[in-house]
Amino acid sequence: MKHSFFLLPALLLSVTAAGQTADYELYKQSPDSCAASVMLYRDGTFFAEGGCGRAAERSVGRWQQVQDTVFFLPQPPENIKVVQSLTAFFTPGDTLNLTILASCGKNISDSARMFWKRTDGGIDPVLISPPGTARIIHPPSEGHLLLSMMDQYIEVPGGFANNFILKLNIPAQWASAHAWCRMGRFYLLKKDGKLVTPDAIAAAYQQHAHQ
Repeated sequence: MKHSFFLLPALLLSVTAAGQTADYELYKQSPDSCAASVMLYRDGTFFAEGGCGRAAERSVGRWQQVQDTVFFLPQPPENIKVVQSLTAFFTPGDTLNLTILASCGKNISDSARMFWKRTDGGIDPVLISPPGTARIIHPPSEGHLLLSMMDQYIEVPGGFANNFILKLNIPAQWASAHAWCRMGRFYLLKKDGKLVTPDAIAAAYQQHAHQ
C-alpha cells in the first residue's frame, strides 16, 4: 500500500452546481479522466483519487467543515465496514451466481474481483464466465468464493446455496477502486466553491459535473 498522496501539496479544486445537489460534491482538477478529484459525501465521508493505471492512488475517510476549513481524516481501507447484508439461496444447476449491490442499490457485479479459497488455505484467481458478470460455471466442489474489495478479502460462505445477493455498505466508486494509499490528517480551505490548499502557490482546477 502506498504512502504518498496525489492531492498535496498544492491544490485548487472546484465544484459545480450539479455536484452540490447529489449525494456528494465533486471537486475535480480537469476534464482528463486521470485528473485528481475529491468527493465529499453528505454522510461525512470522502473519496479521493488521481492518476491512471498502475500510477493511480486513492484514499477514503471522514471529513468535517468548520467555517471555511475542511478537515480530512483518512482511514485505512481495510478498516472500512464493506458488507451490509448477504442473502443466500439455492436454484437448480451447476452455476454459482453473485449479485453485488452498492450502498445506493446500483448493481456493480461486473466489477467484481473474485478468487477461490482452497481447503488448504491457498487462493486462486477465478475466471468469470461469461465475462461482465459475477457468475462461475462449474465451480470447484471444495473451498469457497472470495471477493477482493477495499484491500480486504470478503468470504462468501459455501454449502448448500449457489446464489448470493451481497449488499454493500460503501458507494460504487469505493468498491471498484484499488491501489490505496496511506496518509495523515490534512485540511483544505473552501472558498468561492473551491477547495484550496493553504500553500501560497496552488494549481488551478476546472469545474466539472458528475453523473
